[in-house]
Amino acid sequence: MVARDRRWQVTFEGIMKEGDSEVWTAEEELRIRAGNAGGVKVSFNEGNAQLLGQPGMVAEAVYPPPTTAQLTTP
Repeated sequence: MVARDRRWQVTFEGIMKEGDSEVWTAEEELRIRAGNAGGVKVSFNEGNAQLLGQPGMVAEAVYPPPTTAQLTTP
């Protein structure tokens, strides 16, 4: 999992284990890239959590400012 800010600086890079949860707040856009998109749920600006993509799929999502995103592993 890699999360980057608008200037492409990495704000988080690592492996999330089952049950982990991370919250990021960004004044600029937030970009999230997951190596197993089916193993990550994203909630954007307190909306309903949705899978980032299909299991085993690499996916990237960009969220516009202002942004609060919560990632959880099901």
